[in-house]
This record gives sequence, structure tokens and C-alpha cells, in this order.
Amino acid sequence: MNKVQFQFHGVVLLYGYLQRLFVYGNIKGMLDTKPEAAEWDELPQHLDHVSAIFQNFDRKAGLNIDQIKQAFTAYRTVEAMTPQTFPDKEKAPLSERLAVTGAALYAEEYINTGLIHLGMNFDPKVEKRYRQQAEHYKKVVKIMTMLVEKTAEKKTLSKAEADQLQKWYQTTMESADTVKKDIRRIRYFLNGTTP
Repeated sequence: MNKVQFQFHGVVLLYGYLQRLFVYGNIKGMLDTKPEAAEWDELPQHLDHVSAIFQNFDRKAGLNIDQIKQAFTAYRTVEAMTPQTFPDKEKAPLSERLAVTGAALYAEEYINTGLIHLGMNFDPKVEKRYRQQAEHYKKVVKIMTMLVEKTAEKKTLSKAEADQLQKWYQTTMESADTVKKDIRRIRYFLNGTTP
């Protein structure tokens, strides 16, 4: 990849991790209490800025100075807040497991969609690879949405639903180190370099 492609990849990852935080906060708000830190209220603004960067990305020149500044402001929020989306305990309550898992699955779908766009703009092989995964993510997110809605309506999850949630939750918790690496890579990618 060249500098411009790295920057586009950085924007894709940044948007995905902002969505992760946004969805986490929304699910917590539906089921429990929304996180109180002021940074949570800034997420929609960061999402809007990064979405605009994505939509107006210059495929020849990459990010301009203003876009880099906006992206790094959002990046600092992602870097500071993402650890809050991983509970300290293995036996987290249902609402926390739903928020953690739902946030991760939604983020994966957003990142996959962004990587399809990366491929459309720069490499058809990349587009093909990630497009093949799009249906899987749509299906998983649909199931996750149903689990959250069911819980919000005070309905009990079936054994199969609870087992599936637990499987996804464990996978999400096991990915904590990968998430940390991704977040570090965003900083490099936005600068057009690789770690």
C-alpha cells in the first residue's frame, strides 16, 4: 500500500472504532445506564467529522491538514475510551455482554464495508475479499440487534440465543489485544505510514 491507501485504511478503522464506542453507549443506554463521561456526548460529532473525511477523501492526495487534525482529535477519543468497552470481569451482567458484543460486531461490519470501499478505490482483489464477508456481517448484526431488543423488552433469551451471545462475547474479549494493536495502527495509517 502507498501513503494514500494507508490513510484511507486509517480513516476506515477510525470510523469503525468510533462506531464501536457509539453502539456500546447506545446499548448501555437501552439496557442500563449510558456511560456518563463527557466524551460519550462528543461521539456523534466525531462520527460526523470522520464520515465527512471518508466521503470527501482525495484518492490522489490523501488527507489534508484539516482532515488530519480532525481525525487525530477523534483518534484520541477512541484511544482513551475503547478500554472502557472491555469489562474487567469474565462474569459480566447480560447488559454488559450485549453492549460489548454488539459494539464489536457492529464495528466489524462498518470496518468490512469500509474495506470494500478501499478495494473499490484502490484494489479490486481487496474489494472482492471483503464483499464476500458482507452477508455474514449483515446476518450477525441482525441477530445481535434482535438479542438487544429482546432484552430491552424484558424477554428472556432462549438457551440457543444465550449460548450464541456467550460465544461471541468470549471471542470479543479474546480480541482485546488485537483491538489495542488496531488502535495503535490507526495513528500510523493516518500519517500514511505503517507501524
